[in-house]
This record gives sequence, C-alpha cells and structure tokens, in this order.
Amino acid sequence: MNTNLHRQRCELISEFFCIFSNAARRRICCGLTNGPRTVSLIPREVGITLPNPSHHLRLMRQLGVVETTRAGRHVYYHLADARYVQAADLIGRVIAERQSKQQRHRKQGWRIFPAQAGKRKISAT
Repeated sequence: MNTNLHRQRCELISEFFCIFSNAARRRICCGLTNGPRTVSLIPREVGITLPNPSHHLRLMRQLGVVETTRAGRHVYYHLADARYVQAADLIGRVIAERQSKQQRHRKQGWRIFPAQAGKRKISAT
C-alpha cells in the first residue's frame, strides 16, 4: 500500500474513533439505528441535553457519519452507513472480552499492571 493512501486511511480511522470516543455521539448513533430522527427527538431518546445534539450532529455530519433529509420545516438525521455502529459494537465486544479475561486472570491470582507506553504486563504471582 502506498504511503499516502496508508496515511489517509489512518486519518479516517482516527476520525471514526473520534466520533465513537464520546458517549453522547455513540448514543446518538445507536438511537439512529431505529430510523431517522429530528434534532428535537434525539435528546429525549438518547438521554442528552438539548444544546449538545446540534453540536454533535454537526460534527458527525461533517465527518460523514450522519446525513440529513429535509421534510417541510423539519430536518431528519439518519446514519450514512449502519456499518459504523456495527464496527463500534465489534470494538465494544473486543474490549468486553479483554476485560473479562483480565478479571479471570485476577481471580486466578495474576497481577495486571500498566507497563511502558500503555501496554499491559501480566505476571503470575
């Protein structure tokens, strides 16, 4: 893979994680899996306050995660691609499995402690 293409792909992946690193944006995406919603419906359905959805939706729209459709005076937001949520769910399952494995190790007497550069070091006691 050429270097420029690789760099662009890495930047796109970073943008993806930027979107899903925020719990409110993650909840908005999950709420939109049930179909298009107006900005006024989103806060009630996903449990966030009103000024925040507009800010989050604007960012999500700029990054291509959501798209809009106008119907009269209303603007409806919908997911640009359901695979965004599927990818975030996959990452969530990987993290949950890792945490479960760490808990099993702790129960077996293993000590898990942070090592250099954010890596984990596991040792048996």
